[in-house]
Amino acid sequence: MVWRKVLVLLLLLAAFCAFFTMIGNIRLGTDIAEVENNIAIEQGKTRFQQAEYDEYAAELPIKLKEYEEIAPKAEAAMALVDAFKQERKAYREQIKADAKALEEIEALKAKIAELQKELDAANGV
Repeated sequence: MVWRKVLVLLLLLAAFCAFFTMIGNIRLGTDIAEVENNIAIEQGKTRFQQAEYDEYAAELPIKLKEYEEIAPKAEAAMALVDAFKQERKAYREQIKADAKALEEIEALKAKIAELQKELDAANGV
């Protein structure tokens, strides 16, 4: 009788071990499926990135040729912009000088008018 209880306990223990092993295998299978899915996704991303890279690599010689055509025009335009900036700076300096000269002229006109009044007063006019 004791042997039967021990045998039943051993069978139950074996059943539990088999059950947990089965659950572990199911989880392992699920994990493997997830890993395979992740690998497939990453491979898809890699293929997409490679396609983009290939597209850009194919367009690169065309873009370089366009750049070589446009670069001299852009440099000439930048030189023209720099020349305009220098010209504008010279005009600003000229305007400041003219404004200062105008102030001096106005001051001289005021002085002439004052001297004219003194002269008229001295002459009795």
